[in-house]
Parts: sequence; structure tokens; C-alpha cells
Amino acid sequence: LERRERELGRHAREAVEAAVAEAREALRAIVREAQAANTSRAAEAARAAVTRAGDEAKARLTLPDAEPVARPPAPKLEPGARVYVERLGKTGLLAQVPDSRGRAKVTVGAMTVEVAADELRVPPAGADKPRAPQARRGTPESPRPPTAEDPLALVSPSGGHTLDVRGRDGDEAIAALEAYLDRAALSGQSHLIVVHGHGTGALRKRVRAYLDDSPYVARWAPGTPRQGGDGASVVELR
Repeated sequence: LERRERELGRHAREAVEAAVAEAREALRAIVREAQAANTSRAAEAARAAVTRAGDEAKARLTLPDAEPVARPPAPKLEPGARVYVERLGKTGLLAQVPDSRGRAKVTVGAMTVEVAADELRVPPAGADKPRAPQARRGTPESPRPPTAEDPLALVSPSGGHTLDVRGRDGDEAIAALEAYLDRAALSGQSHLIVVHGHGTGALRKRVRAYLDDSPYVARWAPGTPRQGGDGASVVELR
């Protein structure tokens, strides 16, 4: 955007200069006609007036150079460094330094994303320490299975509303969940069930941490026995 602004400013200046040049040429023609009429003193005065008027017009119409916007300093790119990802508006940890393509991997919350190195900045003030996750309004810090009256308890564990990520590693599961939430939001879906299984509990924690941070999610709760119990999470979308 900054480059485009400068280009537009340059094009505008070129257009102004061309207009001034045309005006000067037209006035020079008038001067030549005056010279042809043998009024040399008047012609000299007219020439000086034309030059002066052209310079004044150019000074009034020429656009100033666009001032470069000050950008935040780039961080030290070393594994484990805290960095701010401009595109996401969040602070994370550098998991992998930029490769030959200039792409780096950053862990933000429960997910690891690949971003361009020039998107990374020094974390803003107050973001040096990770914030403790906040419970969503109306959702307890450790949600319990929904009661029979809760709409979450009525969600059917059918194929059309269920994502099964069992057997996948954390990154694969989060990528699948992210894509599923995108599709669900676009299709106007209101509820879904994520089946992550019990296992060691690592995948369950990773999925639920992601649900806590997702802008798509209004709330979630462990499944009822009919929905898979604690091996599933029932989600209500915004």
C-alpha cells in the first residue's frame, strides 16, 4: 500500500508537470507571435512573466513525497524467540527460523503457523509474557457435559456434524479442525462435534485449547455419553 501510494504520488506529479509544460509551450507561442509583431520589450516581459507563472503553478500543484511509515523493529529470529505476527495480531514463539524461501514457523496458542519472515515484529509492550487463557463469557474454565436442557446435548453425532481427528498428530488435527470450522461457518452450521478420543489426553487438550482461541467458537463442552463422552467436544458456533 505504501509503494502504491508513492507510485500514485509520482504519477500525479508527472501529470502536473506535463500540464505545466503544455501551458508553458502555449504561452511561448504567444510570445513568439508578440516577437513577430516587433514588440520585443513586451515579448521579453511576457516571457519572464510566463516563466514566473509556470514556476509558481508547479510549486502549488506538485505533490510532496510520501513520507515512509515507521515500521516496528524486526525481532531476533532464533528458535524460541517471542515474536509478534502482524497478520494474526498475536504474539507467539518462533518454532523454526526462516528457510531459503523466507518462511518461518511460529507457535501461536495451540497452533503452529507458517508466515513470511518480514511479517514478524518485536512483541508490543505488555506482550512479553504469555497471558493466561481466559474463560469465555458464560463458559466455565473446566466445562462440564451439557445438561439435558442445553442445546449442546441435542447435537446428533452424525457424519454431517462430526469431525473425527483420532489417530492424527497435533498439527494435523488442528489443521483439519481449522478447515472444518471454515467450512462450517460458511455453510451457516450452528453446532458440531469434534471426536478426539481419550488416549493420553494430549490431543484432547490441544483441540480444546484451539477451541478456546477460535473466533468461530461461542462455547464448547465435553460430549454426553451419547456423543462420545470426554472423548469428544461439542461446539456451538457464533
